Amino acid sequence: MSNKLVFPVPKPDKQRYDQMLEDGFKHYPKRKKNWLKYQQSEKTTILDYLPVKADIENISRCNFRCSHCLVSTFENQKRARDLTPDEFKNFIDEQIGLVEIKMQGLGEPFMQRAFVDMVKYATDRYIWVRTTTNGSILHRRDNYKRIIDANVGEIQVSIDGASKQTQEQIRLDSDFNQIIKNCQLLNGYCDDMGRDDTRMWSVLQESNIDEAEDFLYLAKNAGFKRLTLSMELREWDGHDQLNNNIKNNRVSQIITQQWIDHLLAKAKEIDLNLSFWHATDRFNQNNICFWPFERILLSSEAEIVPCCIIADPALFNFGAYSNFNEIWNGKKMQAFRNAHIEGKLPDICKVCYD
Repeated sequence: MSNKLVFPVPKPDKQRYDQMLEDGFKHYPKRKKNWLKYQQSEKTTILDYLPVKADIENISRCNFRCSHCLVSTFENQKRARDLTPDEFKNFIDEQIGLVEIKMQGLGEPFMQRAFVDMVKYATDRYIWVRTTTNGSILHRRDNYKRIIDANVGEIQVSIDGASKQTQEQIRLDSDFNQIIKNCQLLNGYCDDMGRDDTRMWSVLQESNIDEAEDFLYLAKNAGFKRLTLSMELREWDGHDQLNNNIKNNRVSQIITQQWIDHLLAKAKEIDLNLSFWHATDRFNQNNICFWPFERILLSSEAEIVPCCIIADPALFNFGAYSNFNEIWNGKKMQAFRNAHIEGKLPDICKVCYD
């Protein structure tokens, strides 16, 4: 895809995000002090602040087998145990610098019964929380209400087919009709509560690119005010068979500015906030990856992983969370940061660079 293409990118609700940030600083002065150190810092191998953001994978099992997802390669669609609520709470309490977390990794977060309570534990401490779900079990246990009541910052629902046939071919074991009903419940409750916390997220690929415009009307029908079309499937290091399928389904090279502008015009007609996501052209020698310098991923087995793209601790990790003080500025992390600074990238990171 050409770097010259122009498109809006997804952004959180700025007013809510900024308010959560300021409330957190007010109640937790150490968080503000850490934030200021982070903002004033340069990318160096040793950092004098703690992470300001984190991805937390509460669960690494899923009830779907998506054609482009690493979980589909795991036995019984499960990689490891769940992160326990106590492990989550200890992480939140100890990481005094956190202003934002993404609660989701490789699994479907709502499959863990304690998930919504975990979200609330973080938001009660003025941490902005974003999460992603496949939407399949939002109707159970009033999840669609409870997650909004937990003050989630944004909940993204991943839908990869604008028709029942396409959705269920890409996301095996999904029920298209039930997911749309669940989205309507979720968005209807948001409307009732005067909230706007949801976003539909669709990954474009060869098998659904013809439905790109249909996604706009599907999102509107399901009650969403925001839709993001992701224009790039991502490879998974060390999984050649899955990557071959991904490479054969990529569409980013055929997307044009005219195509983007057409969809934006259609979205405007129906009052839908449309944005696009394309991650692979973010980093180069002049714009190195931010992950090693600001955030971490806590896996479901409580290990520290470099980022959401590497995802699987079996491929690369910095160690168990219990040794975090030794990890953040430890030799392995220092070497990892230095590799990015000097442009001598680890093989696992090269896919994200030009």
